[in-house]
Amino acid sequence: MKEKIKIYALDSEGRGIGKLNGKVVFVPNALVGETVYIELIKEKRKYSVGRIISYLEKSQKRVHPICPLFGICGGCDIMHMSYEEQLYFKEGKVKNVLGDLIDTDLINKIVYDNNLYYRNKVTFKVDEKIGFYEKDSHRIVSVATCFLISEKMNQILKEIHKKIPLSFLEEVMIREGKYTKEVMVYLKGKNMNFDFTFLKEFVTTFLFDDGNVHILWGDGFIHEKLEQYTYKISPLSFFQVNTDGAIKLYNVVKSYIEEGETVLDLYCGTGSIGIFLSDKIKSLYGVELCKSAVEDAFENKKKNQLQNAHFSCLNTSLFHEKLDKFSTVIVDPPRSGLDKHTKEHLLKEKVPKIIYVSCDLMTLKRDLEVLLKQYKVESITPVDMFPNTYHVECVCVLNRR
Repeated sequence: MKEKIKIYALDSEGRGIGKLNGKVVFVPNALVGETVYIELIKEKRKYSVGRIISYLEKSQKRVHPICPLFGICGGCDIMHMSYEEQLYFKEGKVKNVLGDLIDTDLINKIVYDNNLYYRNKVTFKVDEKIGFYEKDSHRIVSVATCFLISEKMNQILKEIHKKIPLSFLEEVMIREGKYTKEVMVYLKGKNMNFDFTFLKEFVTTFLFDDGNVHILWGDGFIHEKLEQYTYKISPLSFFQVNTDGAIKLYNVVKSYIEEGETVLDLYCGTGSIGIFLSDKIKSLYGVELCKSAVEDAFENKKKNQLQNAHFSCLNTSLFHEKLDKFSTVIVDPPRSGLDKHTKEHLLKEKVPKIIYVSCDLMTLKRDLEVLLKQYKVESITPVDMFPNTYHVECVCVLNRR
């Protein structure tokens, strides 16, 4: 049944919000001020979800998405907004989520870079098709070109699509160093005797995982540069997927570090943030659970000829070291946020300053509710690391009360 609805707001995922018979309706691909005809596709007790059938009034802030799969593929959420409007939406989202905890005047303007071709890593799912999952499903949408990755990565995708039997594959991961031009391909699938050398003209190192990882050529890793620093990246090690965004993000962090500080970097990954700060700080101690990431961190220490850095392979929830020797603790946790032990440890040890790099606003809010017992927010800077999606990164600086 067709229903007419007026959109008056956006939710945190960028979906339009309207009301039908007094009940809230979420409408993907709708903007504020638009009037649309919808079909209800999900009914819950407190809300409904609608699918747009047609537009009666369109917003002037709407743009035609560059990707023909937008709205079908689950990779992008807000490509129908102009980029200026995306940034406005994300700034507003940070203020809406955190506004009942802090003064919104402490939230800075959003920092951003390119909104297309920015990803240095992509993972395609394979099951007769190669592509991405539809939103909220495990159905694969076949992808010929992705506008978030480089021309070279798209060319590799095309070559794999044409020349490798998809029935043998489960997953295709491609990583590219934007500034080193090194490329890694990591395939997961069934054991197969296949000649992959057609990829050699594009690919620096190639790995195949059939339960055991085989390096067919290259070193099994690539490098990337962030300003003057070089980083080794192994297949499964975390590294920021937006290279230029990472440079901007790390410079925001660096702007809150004083000369000669002693820094603890929890969830340090390959050491990327701490190493980026190394010319400004006295010493760095990084903690990370992923063994291959810590191995990369030690390699990165050597590559960048650092004498003031140390890394440990350890779960942060088991980290008990006294923190009084550190002037700043940097935390860059996964989307799940800080675990209970880490929050308790930070409160108990009375660290002068915490810099919290968050990729999830809701877990940042949850953790701030605990940390604000003994800390106050100096500033929060949103950074658009994931254009065309509703995600927003934040750098939150907290000082001991």
